[in-house]
Amino acid sequence: MRIRSVIGAVLAAATAASVASAQNSPPPAAPEAVSPCTDLPESDCTTTSGCVWLPGYRVATGATVNGYCRPAPKPLTARRGPGASTPKDPAQ
Repeated sequence: MRIRSVIGAVLAAATAASVASAQNSPPPAAPEAVSPCTDLPESDCTTTSGCVWLPGYRVATGATVNGYCRPAPKPLTARRGPGASTPKDPAQ
């Protein structure tokens, strides 16, 4: 009987500690939205607006990376934000 009461006390303390730490932690981040480009075959990717196909390649170790579909990159002006200046061409 004594072992059960000790185990019960330990479990109660652990539960109270985890509840207290959960109350002090920041809320979890929102999950990222799943891209419509995820897991599309090449034929569907090239016809889907906002998606680009990246071809497969071989790395130096000899492993092959298969081609895949991903969201198209945003235009440079959209990535820089409002009021950002464009870099000057060093050739000029």
